[in-house]
Amino acid sequence: MKDKFIRILSPMTLAVVILLDLAVIGYGIFAVYRLTQVRTGMTVIFAIIEIAAIVIAVLTTKETVKNGLLLRATDFEFTGMDKDNVYAYNQIKDIAGYKDEAPSLVKNFIDRHAVLTLTLTDDTTVLLDLGLCQKRTLETVQKALCERCGVDYQPPTVKTKLEFKSLRKKQPNTAEAPTTADQQDDTVK
Repeated sequence: MKDKFIRILSPMTLAVVILLDLAVIGYGIFAVYRLTQVRTGMTVIFAIIEIAAIVIAVLTTKETVKNGLLLRATDFEFTGMDKDNVYAYNQIKDIAGYKDEAPSLVKNFIDRHAVLTLTLTDDTTVLLDLGLCQKRTLETVQKALCERCGVDYQPPTVKTKLEFKSLRKKQPNTAEAPTTADQQDDTVK
């Protein structure tokens, strides 16, 4: 089989990285402009800081864009992780995906991450966090892995509905029997 690379990149992450890169470029233009006008110690320090910002921006963009799934002939690798990121196809017994897209004002970004659950042949479970990717990307990754591992494809579980949770504890529906004092009050009236 031919090697294949599937990029795992969310539109929101890409937008943030592009905005940061544009900010560094704007900051660089301003630094060069100030350096050509007035050459003082502060403007030189300003330019040095800008060079460091450019290097950091290039490395961040490179790291963000290179994250993905590399499918080889006998194994696959998640390039966004540092360790435990290479698995052989014959090690995988089952693959399941999960993504939460339900509207909520109390969830953090980590709650929105797409997750792949790999069940290995020795019955250990591995959770792989794909980050803030789209449902389409999760499906593509899961289909490609299922195809190469020989596992039946089951569409990922995507939570899209808002579930209301009661803030009060439910009390059992027990009607209190009237006491003798209540009965006496009713007879007096």
